[in-house]
Amino acid sequence: MAGSVVGSVLVFTAARKWGEPLVIRLVGEEKFYKYSGRLDREGWWLFAILLVPLVPDDAVCALAGLSAVTFGRFLVFMVVGRLPGATLTALLASDLVTRSVAGWIVAGMVLVALVALGFVYRKPLEA
Repeated sequence: MAGSVVGSVLVFTAARKWGEPLVIRLVGEEKFYKYSGRLDREGWWLFAILLVPLVPDDAVCALAGLSAVTFGRFLVFMVVGRLPGATLTALLASDLVTRSVAGWIVAGMVLVALVALGFVYRKPLEA
């Protein structure tokens, strides 16, 4: 968890220091122009994106570095937003070691529900 947060903070601060050219190299030109300027000033979209598993968080962190989100707010959202994913990963690893199937079934059901919601609300989320 600490390594993930430190890496995200480094990407955020590098984007703040070196700007658009670096972010374009990190996320690609197409994604940059598609999503730049989409993060709101308070950072709630950033927080929502971080809560969703299997989303390219690092690209979002780079784009957040170009937004009006303050560093303090970014840091809080980063820690709180990544905590559910880190917890889920730890629980699934524990279930893998103890050979418990229940955790994997629950995680699979949650993942299927999130993917289904992502497909249903894809257009509004992208807009």
